Parts: sequence; structure tokens; C-alpha cells
Amino acid sequence: MSSRIYVANHTHLPELWQALNTFYLHQHLDWQSVDAQIAQANILSLENNQRLTALLSISACFHHTSWVKLFAVRNDRDAAHCWEQLFIPAIERLRMDTAFLDVYTIATWDWYLRLITNHPGFTFLLHIVTLECDLMQSLEMRNEAGHPIRSLHNNDLVIIFDIDQASFQPPWQLDIQNLTAAFEQSTFSRIIEIDKQPAGYILAASNDGSCHLSRIAIKPQYAGKGMGSLLVSELITFCRSNNVQRITVNTQETNLASLKLYRKFGFTPVDEKIPVFFSRQGNAQ
Repeated sequence: MSSRIYVANHTHLPELWQALNTFYLHQHLDWQSVDAQIAQANILSLENNQRLTALLSISACFHHTSWVKLFAVRNDRDAAHCWEQLFIPAIERLRMDTAFLDVYTIATWDWYLRLITNHPGFTFLLHIVTLECDLMQSLEMRNEAGHPIRSLHNNDLVIIFDIDQASFQPPWQLDIQNLTAAFEQSTFSRIIEIDKQPAGYILAASNDGSCHLSRIAIKPQYAGKGMGSLLVSELITFCRSNNVQRITVNTQETNLASLKLYRKFGFTPVDEKIPVFFSRQGNAQ
């Protein structure tokens, strides 16, 4: 059997889309498009006998971390073999400028969970949980201190990127490309200020009577001052005025501050947990 591994580009789009629609597909839960992954030269393709067999995309290294963006395979019985053929060259390309790389992945499908669980290099980290809020029962808060809350604009991206970097630790930070994509796909975006300084932001996307809270971040120096509550309350007000019935959000099961914030507004967990795994490639100096 003759095999070939190559980096996909826009000339391969028709066969890529066919593969994504017909192969067994694992896809990361974020905002980066396939086009963006192609532009970053992050999609590796495997051909066997001139027939596309598998695809693997791992995000560009950001603070020594990367996420598996997608893995697609024609036949799930060949998943482990195809993974081994693609994973090593994908990591070698990403590690050119870094001593070590932590690769993270979620597992939402049984076939992919089996693949990652049986891979000796990956270790279970935690679960991502989903919570939802019935807007008929949720509360709203008054902005007693009158902190300005305004809509986000394109020229605010650098500001919210700085907030994001200060608020989260790897691997939960967003690079500027993903943050921009999240902002562009949002139907609700707000920034809150204290003493004319940006203190936090929120992004959400609504569709067909439902809304997903995509991202919320508060600068560490303003944590515990109710800024997150005011932003969530602002989202609830927006949803009610636009006939949205339900809000969902994802967070790590270990993020106790976020869980406390959401439960305050009546968010309750749904019967869905997404396992997160990681693998360290190379050694930290």
C-alpha cells in the first residue's frame, strides 16, 4: 500500500468537505473555521493508494499548548493506525520552535474516546460540564454602582485579548485568531468598565430561541466585585427582550468560581460531561 502525507490547502477544499461530511469526525468545540486551519497550514491529510483516508488538525502552538481541532477517518476501525501516522508529523511541525508542547483534546464521540483512552501518551485531565438556564425563572441584577456596560467593537479586540490572557491560564486562553472568530460569531458582546478602565467582557451567540454564553472574563484585580454577575444579568436582559427562552454555557468542573456565578442565576447542570485529555510532547526546560 502506498501512503502519502501532505499539508492541505485551498485546492483540496472539495475533498476536505466531502471527508468532513462522510468520514467519522471528531471536531473541537470552538470558533475556528476549516478555512482558518488551512490558512495556518495545520491540516495534515493521509492518502492510501491515492485515496484520502484521514485528516488531522492540531492548532498552532500558543503558550506551549495546542488543541486537536479535528480528526477525521474514513473507517473507524483504522482510526488508531491513521492517528499514529499523522500525529507524530503533526507534532514535529509544531515543536520546531518550542522545547515542549502540551496537546489537549476533548472526546465527544465513543470511537474517539476509545482512541484517546487507549493512547499511552494521553492522560485524563477533567470534565467540561454544560449548564442551562430557563429564562422564565432566572433573576436580573441592578447595576447599583452604575458601571458602564457597552457594546464591543472591532477596535476593542486588543483590549479583550489582554483581559482574556490575564483571566485564564493555559490551555484555556484564546489566541487572537480564535477570540476574533468568537467575537465575529457573537450576537451579543459587551464590555464593562470601572473608573473608565475595562474590567471584563462577555460574548454570546443566539439562534432559534436559544443562546450560548461563549466567553466571559474578568480581570483578576476586579474579581469578586460583581462584574461577572452584571455581565450575565445584561445577557439575561438581552435574551428576554429578544424572546430567547434558554441560555447554555460550558465550563470546567473544577472552575468553582464560574459554577458559583452561573448557579446564582439559576443555571443547572445537564446530563452531559465532556472529558478532556492531555499529552506532553517533549520536556520542559
